[in-house]
Amino acid sequence: EMYHEGEGTKKDFEKAAKWYAKAAKKGKMDSQYNYAMMLFYGNGVETDRPAAEKWYRKASEQGLASAQYCLAVMLDLGDGVKVDKKQAAEWYEKAAEQKHPQAAFNLGGVYYNGEGVDADKAKAAHWWEVAGKEGHAQAMKNVGTMLRKGDGVPEDRERSNYWFKKAGFAQLL
Repeated sequence: EMYHEGEGTKKDFEKAAKWYAKAAKKGKMDSQYNYAMMLFYGNGVETDRPAAEKWYRKASEQGLASAQYCLAVMLDLGDGVKVDKKQAAEWYEKAAEQKHPQAAFNLGGVYYNGEGVDADKAKAAHWWEVAGKEGHAQAMKNVGTMLRKGDGVPEDRERSNYWFKKAGFAQLL
């Protein structure tokens, strides 16, 4: 991490990747994630999306929410791997259960649109509310809209107004 962040030394992505790889191979979850990021973006190493997926998966299996989210995005978009909407939804959910705001937001969209899961607007509203509670402004707007229209959830103007106000404040921060 010292080489990656330039803490106490000059930034050197190649050295950082080398040390992350060593620690990743020893099962260090954070290093697996950091090495995957470097492989994904080509920082200090050649871009290698399939290898990035492998290391994201290893960190994901150990429960790291950020890795679970990144793996889900790769599977959702087919970025370097085969598209697998069902598996993407499963990884979004694992990260969302740990209150990862972007994972919860994406999972809301997965349920709203029925991508890899049966469409379920009540679950969409739930996950957007989780993301909203973690500060995700667009999720707040989505919940507010669903409550205003009674879209898959009971219409509730008071709660709708709450989420719209919260979204407006969140965007100012």
